[in-house]
Amino acid sequence: MPAPVILIYSLDDAHAALAAAETTGRPVTLQSGPDMAHAAGVRYFKEMHVILKDAFPDQAFGFQIDCADTPGLALAALRIGLSDILFGGRPEVAAKLAAIATKKGARLHHKSAGRARPALDLLDRREPFEACREWLRSVDRRTRGRRPSGPD
Repeated sequence: MPAPVILIYSLDDAHAALAAAETTGRPVTLQSGPDMAHAAGVRYFKEMHVILKDAFPDQAFGFQIDCADTPGLALAALRIGLSDILFGGRPEVAAKLAAIATKKGARLHHKSAGRARPALDLLDRREPFEACREWLRSVDRRTRGRRPSGPD
């Protein structure tokens, strides 16, 4: 079972999500919120990923950047070393980007491929840690006995 997804908008959101994941003992996948790669830039998320790996060395987590339907943004993310890209553009463009990603040892996920996983969106959450902890506990209750193997 894939790790639960938490949509983040800031370093504070990401810290809250990983701290909550630590309390529940489960891996999570952090995903940049819609349009955040445009708004903050891919370098912001690369730096965030580095900070989070240092701050949570024992916490398993995936880190996915949503590049919307912008191929240039996906290429920029790959160029600076982000390795898990979400892309929503045309399938033929996604196929080309996926080939580039594979050559770089990265993964590109096309938004239309398969069903979207349930996610907790931290946009406008006043208490992101509590929201994450409660949501992860509810995921645990729904999936008892089917623990995720790790971030994907």
